[in-house]
Amino acid sequence: SYSFCTLLMFRQCVVLALVLAVDCKGEGSWGNVLGTKEAMDPSNTEVVGQVVEFSRVAINERWGRCRECSHVSNLNIKSVDQITRQLVTFTKDGGEPLVLSLTSWNGTVYDEPLYLGVVYELQVTVEYLEEPPTLTPVERKVAEAFKTAQHALTLFGDREALFSVVRHTWVPTGLESWVAPPQAEATTTLASWFGLPDVQKRSEAASLSIVCYNIWNFNNPWPRRLELITSSIKAATTPDIIAFQEVRHDNAGAQLGPEYTRHQVDHLLWRMEEVGLYQVIWVPAMSYIQLDKGLAAQTEGPAILTRLPVTHVDALQLTRFWPKDSGDEHQRLVLAATVATEQLGKVNILTTHLSLSDSARLNNVYEICQWANELEKSGKGGKGTILMGDLNMIPTDAAMQYLLGKKEYKGTRCDFKDVWLAPGQRVHELNDKDGMTFNNLANKLEKRIDFVLVKGLDVSQFTFMEVFGSRLKDEDQVPPSD
Repeated sequence: SYSFCTLLMFRQCVVLALVLAVDCKGEGSWGNVLGTKEAMDPSNTEVVGQVVEFSRVAINERWGRCRECSHVSNLNIKSVDQITRQLVTFTKDGGEPLVLSLTSWNGTVYDEPLYLGVVYELQVTVEYLEEPPTLTPVERKVAEAFKTAQHALTLFGDREALFSVVRHTWVPTGLESWVAPPQAEATTTLASWFGLPDVQKRSEAASLSIVCYNIWNFNNPWPRRLELITSSIKAATTPDIIAFQEVRHDNAGAQLGPEYTRHQVDHLLWRMEEVGLYQVIWVPAMSYIQLDKGLAAQTEGPAILTRLPVTHVDALQLTRFWPKDSGDEHQRLVLAATVATEQLGKVNILTTHLSLSDSARLNNVYEICQWANELEKSGKGGKGTILMGDLNMIPTDAAMQYLLGKKEYKGTRCDFKDVWLAPGQRVHELNDKDGMTFNNLANKLEKRIDFVLVKGLDVSQFTFMEVFGSRLKDEDQVPPSD
C-alpha cells in the first residue's frame, strides 16, 4: 500500500526506547524488544573505536553512491561526544526477558536471557580527511555546514555482529531554532545548506514532495520487489520526505546491496540515494522469533528518510492489549521527525502502522493525537503535523472519525484533515477508486487504508495527491507490495 502527495508553493515524512511481548508457544512468537540503556565511556577505544570505525566506513560508502554528494565525502569522525549501548532482548508482555536453557561444552546447563542484538547511539562531530576538491559556492557552503553540524548516529547489530546504521541525522548550528522567513523573503538558503540535488530544477512555486509506502517487509521475492518499489517512487517524484512502514532486519534473511546487509533500511538507501542524500531514522517496534529454527529473528519498525534537516526525533510506543485482545498481537509504535522548512518553519512528520483491532486502534489514535498536541506545544517540535502511514482502517472507521474530529473519545476530539479530500488540482471523493491502496495481491484494490493527514497546517495548500504503483508488476506479475 502506498501513496504520495505534493505541497505546492513550499519547499519541503532516535533515540531508541525499545519494548516488544511474546507468547513463546508454537514455532514462532511475536514479542517486545526491551533493553536497559547504559552510558559508555567515549574514550573506551576497545569497543567505541570499533563502533566509530564501522560508522565512518558505512557513512562514506553510502555517500559514495550519491551522485550529488562528492562534496561531503571522505569524512572522518573527529570526536564522540556521547555514546550509549542497549542490549536488545526478547520479552514476554514487556516484562522480564525470555530465558533459554543452554548447555555448555562440558554439559553444564545454565539459563541465559535471549538477546537479539545490540543498539549503539552516538553523538559525534566530523572532519574531512582531505578537503573536498574544487567546489561551487553552494557545495562549499554545504561542506562547511556539514562539518560543523552535530551528527546523531544509531547502529543496530544482530547476534552475529552484522551492523547497520539505522539513524543518521545532522543539523548545522543554529537550525535547531530555525524560524521560517516570510514567504516573500524566502530564499534557497536551507536547500543549499543541504545540497538538494534538484534545487535548480524546481519551479518558482517550490514544492514539498512526500511519499508514504508500506513495503510489506521481507515477503518474497524481496530483491525484485525492492527494485519495483524504489523505481516506482523515483518515476513518480523525487521525494523530500519518505515514510516507510514494515521495515525489517532479518538475521537469517536476504543480504543485499554493496554492504551485503540484512537490514531493509540499507537496501532502501542503496537504491534511493542514487537521487540524493537522505537523513534516515528507523525505530524497531516489534520482533518475531522462531525458536525451532535456530532463533531466527526479524525486527520491524517504521522509517523516515528525508533530504531536509531533522531538528528533533522521538518515538511513542502505543498501548498493546494482547493477549486480552487477540487482534492486537503486534506491538505498534509511532515515529516522529521534526524537519526544518524554509517557508513553514518546523513541521512534525509522524508515521505509524496501526493495529488490526478496532478497539485497540481507537485507543492508539487517541494516544497519537495527544502526543502530537504535546509535541506541537513543547517547543521541540513544529507548529504543524503531518501523520501518514498504513492505518489499517477505512475512512468511516471510528478511529478515523476521531482523528478527523467527527467522533469524541475519552472526552476529546482530534483535528486532523484528510489530504485526499483537500481542494486542489483534482477533487477526490471519500471512496474514490483512484485512492484505493489494498489489496494488491488479489489484484483488486477495494480499500483506502493508507492516509496522509495534517493538522496545524492549511490543508488547501496540498494541491496534488495520487496513488502510484498500485498496478505495477514485473514480467512475472510480481507486485511491489500488498
